[in-house]
Amino acid sequence: MDRLVLYHNENCSKSREVLAYLRGNNYEFDIINYLETGLSIFEILDIAKTLNLTVDEMLRKKEEIYLKHNIEWSNNKVAASMVAKNPILLERPILIKKDIGIIVRPFDKIYSFLEE
Repeated sequence: MDRLVLYHNENCSKSREVLAYLRGNNYEFDIINYLETGLSIFEILDIAKTLNLTVDEMLRKKEEIYLKHNIEWSNNKVAASMVAKNPILLERPILIKKDIGIIVRPFDKIYSFLEE
C-alpha cells in the first residue's frame, strides 16, 4: 500500500481521531502539522486538485478570518493565498493516498477510502 499523508491539526478532535485510527491499525503515514509548518500556495492548490475540490470547498467557513475578509473566495489562487497566510482556514483532517484524498468528515469516510 502507498504511504498515506495526514494533514493534521492536533487541536482538532477529528484530526486526533484519524491519527489514533491510523496508528492503531498500523498504517504507514506521514504527518504534516500544517499549522506549524505552513503551506505554500502551490501546496494548497495541489491538495485541492488531489481532493478534486476548489480551494473554497476545503475551507472552514465559520472561521472569523473567512467571515471578515471580503475577497473572491471562488478564485482558487486568491483563496490559496489567504490559506497560505492563515492555515487555520483549511478544513481538517485531510488524508491523501497516492493521487487521491479526502477530508475525513464524517469519520466513517475513512473506511471506504482506505479500502480503495
